[in-house]
Amino acid sequence: MSRLRIGIFTWDFDPIQGGIGIHALELYNALMADKDFEPVVFSPSHTSLPNHVRIWGARGYLGQFLFSVQCALLVERMIRAHSLDVVHFMGSSGGVQILVKPSKPAIFTLNNTYFYLSRVLGGFKFFFMKALEEMSINNSSVQTAISGGIVQEIRHPKKSEIKVVYIGIDGSVFRPAKSRVEKAILFVGRVEERKGIFDLLEAFASLDEKDYNLWIVGDGSAKERAIVMGRILGLEGKITYFPKMDRSSLPKLYSRALVTVLPSWSEGFGLTIAEAMSCGCIVAGSDIPGIRDQIDDGVNGVLFRPRSPADLSGRLKFLVSMRSKEIREMRQKAIQKAKSFSVSKMASDYKSIYSGLVK
Repeated sequence: MSRLRIGIFTWDFDPIQGGIGIHALELYNALMADKDFEPVVFSPSHTSLPNHVRIWGARGYLGQFLFSVQCALLVERMIRAHSLDVVHFMGSSGGVQILVKPSKPAIFTLNNTYFYLSRVLGGFKFFFMKALEEMSINNSSVQTAISGGIVQEIRHPKKSEIKVVYIGIDGSVFRPAKSRVEKAILFVGRVEERKGIFDLLEAFASLDEKDYNLWIVGDGSAKERAIVMGRILGLEGKITYFPKMDRSSLPKLYSRALVTVLPSWSEGFGLTIAEAMSCGCIVAGSDIPGIRDQIDDGVNGVLFRPRSPADLSGRLKFLVSMRSKEIREMRQKAIQKAKSFSVSKMASDYKSIYSGLVK
């Protein structure tokens, strides 16, 4: 029996830029290793990986929309040229929209949802993209979402049909390292306002426990402003900035930190939350749709109101005041929770969907 050929259309791939790239690359690797499936990836990325076709894509404000237009113009040609059985679009916020209905069965994966972004952030851009997201849902055979919180925000007749397939974490990479837990609070991600970096700085500055340090890993448009704000808040010497790291280097930091914080205003799935838990780190995340699936408040971590430095501060104070036994128990529960977000589970779910579409 010949391998099913799966065309994956994604804005982000290799080298990875963000969560969608991780999602696409992990799925690609899992399919490449399976004798029953063969992926062909279409993206703007410059990569030497096999079975990749580069499609031109512009960066900037309109880049993802223009890439979606490119995919709409080329999808039928790619289906014929590569004998694709199924096409899979890594879509929605930060992804590809399905602007025309393909001739082959299509999967549309919601990596976030413009239903939520348009409601919370407003603006013409998000309302326009919400309309394209609705079009993508209508033009696809199957819809998946990377968290149950995304599905809760959807307002569409097909809402009840959307399947939740979590992004997978590679447990062979993200696992507890043998290291002593330090008095450190960790942030990993793009240093941008909407990632809640200024909320975190304000909350950290208000901690009564002054022997804690803040580790910030990543680059972004707000990094220089964050450094200035840290000085204004009197945090010089308390914050260590690390450049964006290779993912294989992160487990050591996750394992050493007492807590990893994700104070984002919007997330489709808290990837750093899942990675940190897999390494046995306690987590604190914004109480938003893409993170609620991952944190059982008070069990494996804590939730706090988004865009509320005061609430985040209160939750951090709770965590840093815990006794050693409570910390050990919460770290173990974080490891257990992370097992729900494995690469093998993600790949198995998608393979089942692919096979079902071609029967």
